[in-house]
Amino acid sequence: MALPESTRRKLSLLELAQGARQRRQACRIMGYHRDTFYEVKRAFQVGGVEALLERKRGPRSPHPNRVSEEVEKRILDCSLAFPTHGAQRVANQLRLAGVNVGVGGVRGVWLRHDIETRYKRLLWLSARHTGADLDHVRTRGGLPGFRGPAETWKLPLPELNLRAPLSA
Repeated sequence: MALPESTRRKLSLLELAQGARQRRQACRIMGYHRDTFYEVKRAFQVGGVEALLERKRGPRSPHPNRVSEEVEKRILDCSLAFPTHGAQRVANQLRLAGVNVGVGGVRGVWLRHDIETRYKRLLWLSARHTGADLDHVRTRGGLPGFRGPAETWKLPLPELNLRAPLSA
């Protein structure tokens, strides 16, 4: 197993500081504070090399306040039907339809699907109607013959029933 650079540095610090009097000098050479040396030493004694590996920060699973998949689908449907509406207006429309979602929930869904701006939502709508691959659309800077967001309004909008109750 190839160790990351930070782990190799910590191991070489421990190796360099074998003697009791050499700890200070080893820390100075390697650029570590002595407190950090003792933390590294303690971690190595308790958990070995695995304890010295850098851990990925942040949540390991979806955030507990994340909206459900059903609500996410309703947000995406509403965003497809009304791509120029902002997060507040989409949240208000969904609340009127009986879906309990806030502005942050709408914005979070948009960020996960990379449609957080009006222009990106219009590109997304255009790609769905023309059958183009959305990644191809983004890398090429738009659809062939697409001159801007205003041209999207020439496309027929899908009929969506936003008032349909959520199935529990």
